[in-house]
Amino acid sequence: MSDEAFAMISPNGELMTPRALPRRCTAAAFANDAGGCQGLDIRDLGPRVTLLVGTSHSRYNVTPVQAGDSLVIISGGRFFPEPTEVRLAGSTFGGSLLRQGWIGIGMCLEIHSATGPVLTSRVRSITAVPVN
Repeated sequence: MSDEAFAMISPNGELMTPRALPRRCTAAAFANDAGGCQGLDIRDLGPRVTLLVGTSHSRYNVTPVQAGDSLVIISGGRFFPEPTEVRLAGSTFGGSLLRQGWIGIGMCLEIHSATGPVLTSRVRSITAVPVN
């Protein structure tokens, strides 16, 4: 991947010397990588489906509360031993860019709970199980 040049403005408004930023660190590269990632948008599902999400270190059961929203009931891993209502913010490669509502293979889930944000290890599998 090529590098992209960018310029920074100092706090006093002066143009600073441009530096090269590795392409993998740009929003364009994130959009390209996340766009090619297998996965699904939790907001497209409703409460009649539970997802079994396997990460590098844990397994989670994720059930959407309603279609069109990223509010879910989650259980699994060390942070959610009991079913807990949380906001599934989306997926990230570990940086500050987030694909909202997305559960992506090879990406980390960002979950917002009452006790604070949780970042999982990378997602390895997603299995949908219908709920009766």
